[in-house]
Amino acid sequence: NDLSKSLAELILDFVGEDSDTLVEGLVKSLKDHPLDNSLSYELKYMLESCDLALCYQRRQDSYDELFDLLDQSINFTKEDLRFLTRLNRKCMKRVVDVTVGDQKTISGQNLDNVIVSKVEKVVSSNKSE
Repeated sequence: NDLSKSLAELILDFVGEDSDTLVEGLVKSLKDHPLDNSLSYELKYMLESCDLALCYQRRQDSYDELFDLLDQSINFTKEDLRFLTRLNRKCMKRVVDVTVGDQKTISGQNLDNVIVSKVEKVVSSNKSE
């Protein structure tokens, strides 16, 4: 977890658009060497620089595992927690397109309406049975 920024940049250049590979590498690194202090600048830099939203869409299990491992640290500062919250919110805002049931793609802003609509259909079909 103590990478110099130049090494962090090399890693980002190496994985390129493949944020899944970076996240899987970070997961492996955190499993092998759990965080025992606050988030390093280099780790923050890599997390901010990779496309976590794309990773979430492709491999939600890896995304969840990464944040589960980060969540296990007991030595985070308030700033670390704010950073992770902002990072997660930024990612979720970027997860804009969602495919729902009938394979129609909708924007993330309309997701709540679609969920409510689907729940209402389930409830009404259960009432009619």
